[in-house]
Amino acid sequence: MGAPSVLFTLLGITEDSSEVLCFPLAVRSRADENRIAALERKVGQRRVEIDFLQRCLLHVGEQRRLQALTTSGSSARTSKSK
Repeated sequence: MGAPSVLFTLLGITEDSSEVLCFPLAVRSRADENRIAALERKVGQRRVEIDFLQRCLLHVGEQRRLQALTTSGSSARTSKSK
């Protein structure tokens, strides 16, 4: 096998290690952790917004169906009387 990379040597990770890390935790900086936390918060906020808008859409759909049922009976009567 090839020689281990300098980064893996510095972190003490060998080729035999069962850990295969794309982004070793030891290398993550405080700025990276803050960025990840900010992105997780943003994803959570977007999920809340999506849930709210889906409930609004369902409510509007129900209101339209009710209005269609209410107005279809009255409009049918008025069109027949003409």
